[in-house]
Amino acid sequence: MSKLGGSEYYQKANEIIQLSKFSELFETGWKERQIKIETLLSENNKKLRELEYFMVQAKQWFRLDNRKNASQYLKVILIRLREMNPETQNLNRFYQLHHHDIARFLSQLGLRNELEEMIQLDPANAVTYRQFLDQTP
Repeated sequence: MSKLGGSEYYQKANEIIQLSKFSELFETGWKERQIKIETLLSENNKKLRELEYFMVQAKQWFRLDNRKNASQYLKVILIRLREMNPETQNLNRFYQLHHHDIARFLSQLGLRNELEEMIQLDPANAVTYRQFLDQTP
């Protein structure tokens, strides 16, 4: 499985958009789709797509009750988040979607230091991280 899952579908969507440019209906929504696909496929979005992959893997390993693998994926996520610039790499959406799961998983694994670090990395969701930190042994 690729860390950039879905690339082939995005490429196909891009091909369809390119063909639609010659239609009189292009201006009725296709232009916006083109911008969205170009953004998804851009080099700037690669790290965010990889983060999504790692998050899916962490969730899957938790469902399978394999804490060791889940923990490894969560630690990779933290490493990646440290390396990324939240101002330029659109991390807000990632945090909005995943902050609760990240906090819950880190708490269940007893990773207090990582929870405290998430407060620094994602201050907008600090309340959630603190709630789980209070429950962490």
